Amino acid sequence: MYALFVFFLTFYYWKKAKMGFGDVKLLTSLTLLFGIDIFFIIIISAILVIIINFKTNPKKIPLGFYTMLGTVIFCSIRGLYYVL
Repeated sequence: MYALFVFFLTFYYWKKAKMGFGDVKLLTSLTLLFGIDIFFIIIISAILVIIINFKTNPKKIPLGFYTMLGTVIFCSIRGLYYVL
């Protein structure tokens, strides 16, 4: 269910030319892998975009890079949580 929700939400933004179709596929496949935790990954990615692009004002932001970086950070934090 989460994957369908994420797919249709990102597909809507793709139709409006706000994001690329690669981002749609990436987020949908990550949702199949992580389930509800994808929303934490999206929040981490949004925070990374704001922090890294604070000084500059780019016209296009490659969301896939920040999504994968957010996924690595999320998996690291989740891994530490399960170890403790």
